[in-house]
Amino acid sequence: MTPPTDGVEAALVSDLESTIINLEQSFFHNGFQGGVVHGRLHGLFEGRSIGKDHAWQLSEEVGYYHGFALVWAHLLAAHEKGPTRWIFSGDCFLVDFAFSATTNLRQILFLSASFPLRNNSSAPVERSELDITAMLNNQRVKYRAVCAAIGVRPRITVASAGTNSSSGKLGGGL
Repeated sequence: MTPPTDGVEAALVSDLESTIINLEQSFFHNGFQGGVVHGRLHGLFEGRSIGKDHAWQLSEEVGYYHGFALVWAHLLAAHEKGPTRWIFSGDCFLVDFAFSATTNLRQILFLSASFPLRNNSSAPVERSELDITAMLNNQRVKYRAVCAAIGVRPRITVASAGTNSSSGKLGGGL
């Protein structure tokens, strides 16, 4: 005859077996939950850091275009106060390069003034009417057009990844 405790022992052995079998799954689940929390924090910190770097590079480029446009707008304004130069081309007279360059310089100044200065990362993401990539590309095109009109080689201080912007490296044309 078996003692009455065999049923209790069998239940304990069965519970122990299921616990051992589920031990790996339990470790995996606990590790996964801890990893998700840890990864979320690291992703947030890394995302902010990368965002700061890209914002710095973007503002450096926009600032370069803005400064370039201010200087050349003043130079061309001083030039335009003097006698107007007309160029004879075939059958007609054309105004000097200053008109198209001045128009593009005004557009560069307008675009650089319309770039957002703040980014509220805690606000919900909504579809924005502002397309920063298109604005920057438009500004680059206007910059190249001005450089072609006034005969200046296009160049910009390049802030490459891992290079500090105060290094003063000059890159080639955009």
